[in-house]
This record gives sequence, structure tokens and C-alpha cells, in this order.
Amino acid sequence: MHRPVRHKIYLLDSAFGRGGSVNAEFAAELEGYEVISWAYAENSTIQQEASRFLKDVAHHGPVSLIGTCFGTLVALEIISMGPSVLEKAVFIGPLLKKTASLVASAAPITDAPKGQGEADVRPSLQLFFDSFFCEDFKKNNPREFRVYSALFSQYWSKPDRLGTLKNRLDEQMNYLSDISDKLRSFKFESHKKIFIVAGENDGFITREECARISDRFGWCLTTLPESGHAVHIERPKECGRLVRSILN
Repeated sequence: MHRPVRHKIYLLDSAFGRGGSVNAEFAAELEGYEVISWAYAENSTIQQEASRFLKDVAHHGPVSLIGTCFGTLVALEIISMGPSVLEKAVFIGPLLKKTASLVASAAPITDAPKGQGEADVRPSLQLFFDSFFCEDFKKNNPREFRVYSALFSQYWSKPDRLGTLKNRLDEQMNYLSDISDKLRSFKFESHKKIFIVAGENDGFITREECARISDRFGWCLTTLPESGHAVHIERPKECGRLVRSILN
């Protein structure tokens, strides 16, 4: 029996800067779609990731992109380099501006001297990761938060990976410095294809800052209450249903 081809959704940066996983509750709300987590090459730049994505995926025809956190920047680069590949894009907890709070949260990592051991750097990683979530989530879901926090810290505290994370954060900060020029360069009507989902209590970029950027480019902005930066993890079902309504 012939089975219909499901529309592909590519989830960028779903696991805090390294890709490779999809939240089960979030994905369950997108039944009927093929949700694919895009796993980054270890030492890849934003431009290299976008080029690799277009090379591997463009032949599938138009696809939808979900960019979370710094995955927003890879999504933007993909859209800039190959606008014809885009069906729709949803930016969840997007980083669209180099804010003071983002710089301050990343500083313990970006400013860390070379040669630090795992034990030295883990407190900085924990502080950075802590900024992803709102206080309500951490209080109401302590076990889940500890699991995510441990996975993040264990992965990135390895000396070789810590250098990768530092380089990635440096590159992303530089990219954010010129992001307005990138957005102005879009050669299509982005207001019909790009949507923003922001956490009410995002510690990296406020709802007001998201609103100013969305208004400037005509993007549709939706704010989910009781959530921080990691919206699709803090409110997976609500976020998944919202994304589905956008894609439909």
C-alpha cells in the first residue's frame, strides 16, 4: 500500500549547541511530520553547517526549519544562502541580538584561560546552562533539570570539547554583531515564512526585544508563559502544538 510522504521538519540545535536529540513530548505533537534533529559536525562553523545542510537536504525540496537558541543562526544562514529550500521557519527561544545578559552568561566560558581541567570549568558550565531555564521550571521539575544539566556539563567539560564550545560561542557572538545586515539581505518576503516563539521569562533575550525585531521584519511573534529560553523543553506539548498550528 502506498504511504504518503511526510513533510520534513529539521530541528537545529535541539540539544544545547550540539544537536542530536528531539524532545519526545515536543515531537509527539507533530505527528504526521518527519522531525529530524540536525547533528552538528564537531568543529563546524555556522557557514559550514549551512552549506552542509543545503548540500545534503536541498534535493528533498522545500522543508521547514525549527531553530532553537543558537540554531536560529544556522537557520538564518541556510535561509540566506538557499532561500528556495524554505517552506517555513519557526525560531524558538531565538538569539537575534547580542544582549548584555547573553554576553554575561557566556563570559565565564568565553573568557576562561586555556588548559583548565574538567573540575575547574564545570561551575562555569553549570551557570551558563542554568540561564537556559526559568525558575518555575527548575523548581517544579528538579529531577528533569538535573538530568539535562548533568548531560550538558559532562559533554562540554571534556578539554577537547570545551575548546569547541568556546570557539562556537565566540563565532556566534560575532555573527550576532552583524545580524541586522544578514536579516536585511533576505531576498524574499520573510514575513510570510518566519515565525517567532519566545519564552515569557527568557533570560537571554526579552520578549520586548523579540517584539521589536519581529515588528521590524513583519514576523509573527507568540509568547509562551511560564517558560524561559528553552521553551520547547520547558513547555514541550504547548510548544509542539503551536509549531504544528504554524506549519499547518
